[in-house]
Amino acid sequence: MAALTFDFRSFGLSECGKLGSAEYLHAQDMRAAIQLLRDRGFERIVCMGASMGGTACLNAALEEKLAGLVTIASTAPTNMNKQYPQDLVDPAMPKLFIVTEKDRYAQVVSATSFLYRQSPEPKEFKTFPGTVHGTELFRTPSASEFSDLLMGFLEGIRVAAPPLGATRTRSIDQMMMVYVPAGEFKMGIDREGLDYAMRVCKQYSGGGQMAIATCGQAAFVDEQPMHSVVLDSFWIDRAEVTNE
Repeated sequence: MAALTFDFRSFGLSECGKLGSAEYLHAQDMRAAIQLLRDRGFERIVCMGASMGGTACLNAALEEKLAGLVTIASTAPTNMNKQYPQDLVDPAMPKLFIVTEKDRYAQVVSATSFLYRQSPEPKEFKTFPGTVHGTELFRTPSASEFSDLLMGFLEGIRVAAPPLGATRTRSIDQMMMVYVPAGEFKMGIDREGLDYAMRVCKQYSGGGQMAIATCGQAAFVDEQPMHSVVLDSFWIDRAEVTNE
């Protein structure tokens, strides 16, 4: 798991950059951040933002396929061409909405509640006591609970299994990959399988001394005993790769 944080242009340590409407520039900045992650090989991206950062994440969810969405004291997206939640690229992504009970910007309390109600499942809604806004929650007595909530949400997405047969395109080389779920299989051969392997080996080796040397039980010692192997889930290229 990795994290990328950034300041929108004209905020924090970022320079002013090109002029334009705040909503348009924030959308540009968010798209650039997501593309940077994809270029570096990250496939499953969760957008997490507070205040206008959360609104930017909501806008991003209307344009990008995200693995999850977290908004903290945010208002509705400002995309003029698309509507939330009808135009979500992936309505099935997990969504988490957070706000304090008496946020000093009163409109975000009702806005966060409204966004939660309008959103399709899966979704979560959490309120914390107090009047602070956005990431100021990290400086309150609720900081540990707030942090645990965020990390638990991310961990749930990390370990969640994609649906059977899921595919994805690796951004670095555009190779199609297929999801292999975790599971258990039997490796090696039992006595019946060993007898069959020796018979087939002798049949195709031509018999004689060659068969005795190569098709005896000792030739299959690395295949025994049959045992169970448990593998974690993984992604594998759909097509074979040949290096010439």
